Amino acid sequence: MSDNGARAERLRQDGNDHFRRRNYTAAEACYSQALVQDPNMTAAYANRAMCRFFLTSHDASITDCDAVLARDPNYLKAHYYKSKNLLALGNVDEASTHALLAYEACVAQGADTSLKMTKEHLLVCRKERWDVKERRRRHAARAFEREMLGVLEREIERDVLEAAEGGSEAELAAVREEGNKRLADLRDVFERARAKDDVKREVPEWLIDDITYNVMLDPVMTPSGRSYERESITKFVEKAGTDPTTREPLSKSDLKPNRVLKDACSWFLDENGWAYDW
Repeated sequence: MSDNGARAERLRQDGNDHFRRRNYTAAEACYSQALVQDPNMTAAYANRAMCRFFLTSHDASITDCDAVLARDPNYLKAHYYKSKNLLALGNVDEASTHALLAYEACVAQGADTSLKMTKEHLLVCRKERWDVKERRRRHAARAFEREMLGVLEREIERDVLEAAEGGSEAELAAVREEGNKRLADLRDVFERARAKDDVKREVPEWLIDDITYNVMLDPVMTPSGRSYERESITKFVEKAGTDPTTREPLSKSDLKPNRVLKDACSWFLDENGWAYDW
């Protein structure tokens, strides 16, 4: 290791010490000095990105994450913190993309200790993305309702004016009554549409993990043909070493991705974001 490389490593270790004590400003300074000594130190970029996230310097943290990903496109920590920064900035679509990349990197690398963290963050991102879509949908629906009611009210007003000019009192009353009925009918249509949003919602049984009874995001299959959430079955196997259903010996290498069920779970959750809170 060159002199510059050795100095950079010492500074990085100093930064780690400050980070463990939650002195993020001092840690950021150490990582920055390390990068002066060695501009290609990927770990220093990644660690500085973490500091900057906790210091709420989100744009700068994203820049560091991008520097890491330019060197290693599968760097778990960089995808994870880029996602957290993007979510903090309100960019829910890109945040969800990088949250998924972080989770997939975790699975590919066998980083079981990070599985729960990356999965929970992915769920948070997807739930927030659905909430944003739902707010936009409801706002658009309310705007459409106001527009349609306004159109009908103006049409009824014209009919009433015409009846007032050339018709009898009875004809005018009939026009007003018909107009009020049309308005009431249209309002009822919108009320019934809103009521459908408020009905009790059920999560299908195939979406539920039989160990935790939570919704599944990344189901894997055991040799017995049963599917479980990757995180929960991994923990169960590490502890018990058996299949939860058959009690036959089971290891992590026996677990196979259930891609069809995974796609179905993703589709259901994308269309029914309320299920994240189930």
